Amino acid sequence: MNKNSMIMELRCYDEKVELSTSATKLTEMFAADPGLPGVLLSDKDRIIGAISRESFQEYMSRPYSLELAAKRKIEYLLKYVYISDLFVFSNTLIVEAATQALARETSRFREPLIIMLTPIKCKLVSITELLGAYAKISQINHQLLEETNLQLTEANENLELASGKDKTTGLGNDALFKSYLLKKWSKSLLKRDWLSVILLEINLLQKDLGRYDRLALNGCLRKVSSILLESLDELTDTAFYLDRNKFAIIMENSNTIKAGNLSKNISEKIRQIELENFETKAKKNLSLNLGVACIKPNQGDNPDNLLNSAEECLHQSKIIGENLTIVDDISSRDSQRLVNKTYIEKALL
Repeated sequence: MNKNSMIMELRCYDEKVELSTSATKLTEMFAADPGLPGVLLSDKDRIIGAISRESFQEYMSRPYSLELAAKRKIEYLLKYVYISDLFVFSNTLIVEAATQALARETSRFREPLIIMLTPIKCKLVSITELLGAYAKISQINHQLLEETNLQLTEANENLELASGKDKTTGLGNDALFKSYLLKKWSKSLLKRDWLSVILLEINLLQKDLGRYDRLALNGCLRKVSSILLESLDELTDTAFYLDRNKFAIIMENSNTIKAGNLSKNISEKIRQIELENFETKAKKNLSLNLGVACIKPNQGDNPDNLLNSAEECLHQSKIIGENLTIVDDISSRDSQRLVNKTYIEKALL
């Protein structure tokens, strides 16, 4: 079942009677098949309409109708019973047929539709069957629309990410980082989920840059970006390269424990990277500092506070010494930064 499904794909009925037949024949036909929605009416083999079970039963419930019907032909009933006359072609789409059926007067809403196969051959479809199929198609179309919108959103994000990538590291740049932070903030606010920002600064790249070959420096940057990408959960985490020695990570649904553990894991791997002095050929391992801020945002909170907190944690870790991580949960300032102390101790070499 899809938006291009036609009405002939539904369950149809082809029971018919001539107008010259006794009205008791209709009583027998409806009694023999409780699921029969109606009967086609023909005048010398030409279909003129249909009488529904509902309309026939409504007439038969009137006083003396049973006695009168036993003595009369069906054509007599045409004066008192509504005859369904909504004809549709067999290749009519279900959506179009349902639209026509719903446009009828309220009192005729439940009447069956007549499907024209040929000028002299027709079938019936019940309104219940038609609207049931219409509802399924609407649901499918809604799901397809949601999937399409999701694909478009992902495609736009991928395009945005591709256009905002740093050529050396392949990661998103500073402008893209700030744009993503706003988007993820709105999402976390809506879902009441945690959101974390990790700022990571490579110290060795900041000191005596002239002693190291540019290719070697770029190689280190690529190694750092590879470690970040390998360590992140691609469904919830995104890494960025902000400037010559600074990286950032945005983590969705991540509290201080999860963000702190990831920072520790990344720090251990990056400290294994060596950079060679092209003058002395001496090799030195990279050192770094990390600042982590986490929040479960509420209305009135500001994403700038999250970023500023991460910057403050990074700054404080650099003051204390290399290879340190400071974590701050800005959702609970009353904790007097006890969480931070825990992660400082874990990060010490």
